Amino acid sequence: MRVLIIFFLCCFSPAFAIGDMEKETFASEIATDEEIMQGPAVPFEPAIFKTVTILLGILILVGLTIWMIRRFSSIRMRGMNQMKQIKILESRPLSQKTMLYLLNVQGTHHLIAESQIEVRHLHAFQEETVDKDLL
Repeated sequence: MRVLIIFFLCCFSPAFAIGDMEKETFASEIATDEEIMQGPAVPFEPAIFKTVTILLGILILVGLTIWMIRRFSSIRMRGMNQMKQIKILESRPLSQKTMLYLLNVQGTHHLIAESQIEVRHLHAFQEETVDKDLL
């Protein structure tokens, strides 16, 4: 596998470009100091425009990807929550290591605390005792 990677790197490397070797003449063209100081007369505006366009395109793709991941994960969680007998109505962190969950199990609400050590059932509510505004 390493030999194959090295082969492709050598084949597609600019140092081994055959077409460019014919165009270059090493001894016949010697640049003067003035030519070196002036540099090529190439406008830089198209290059800047192209770079900014590519950066904006990448940022748009990243934003769309994040939006799609959030959208599909929330749809998936809602769909999973609607079709199951056990529904997670709400979850709240109490500390970095402890979470509090309000579950609906076949019409009965349960309050459960989860930590690294254990999962503890705190209280069970009947559905009519839970305020609808809180859910």
